[in-house]
Amino acid sequence: KKNKVNKIIYISSLDIKFNTNYGISKKIAEEIVKNSGLEYVILRPSLMYGENFKKGIPELINLIKKSFIIPVPGNGKNLFCPLYVNDLNLIIYQIIDKNKFNKKTYFICGNSEISMNNLIDLIDLYLNKNITKIHFPVVLMKKVLNLFGININMIDNACINKTESNNEIKKDFNFNPIGIENGVRMFFKENEFLRAKGIWKDQSRNEKNY
Repeated sequence: KKNKVNKIIYISSLDIKFNTNYGISKKIAEEIVKNSGLEYVILRPSLMYGENFKKGIPELINLIKKSFIIPVPGNGKNLFCPLYVNDLNLIIYQIIDKNKFNKKTYFICGNSEISMNNLIDLIDLYLNKNITKIHFPVVLMKKVLNLFGININMIDNACINKTESNNEIKKDFNFNPIGIENGVRMFFKENEFLRAKGIWKDQSRNEKNY
């Protein structure tokens, strides 16, 4: 208000659905935005990947690159719908240009769901590693991580379904994101996406592609 801002575009998270520290922090932040008295649009993206991302999927890629055995917490059947970062950017551009979608909140996900097991297999396919997945009970993995002082919340976080419908954002913005299969294919096939230190450099799509 002090700087006469007309609208806030707040990037929240799909994790708002879960009772984690991160999810709770997003809930609090969303309430601050909603109670600001300003126009706003809140976006709740799923797990994101793309240029300059170092955590999440790039971490998994690096782990598979370095090892032939991958520990998986639980049964690995939990589902994700990863979102390519340029698809999020496209929506942000449209929100800036269009002024009619105010005081709305949208979940925003990739175009396909994939289990942890299948995501590992998909990455392994392109790396041609033929890795072995070993499934560990969640309780056991937590105990092991605890011994090394590693945050055990990440185990719970990796064992829950993180999916949501895109119906609302598709209706308002004709949103048509790419799926994880195409995203990984671009990652490995169209450009030299695997760079030093595990940084994901994805320059296969830009504004011209849209």
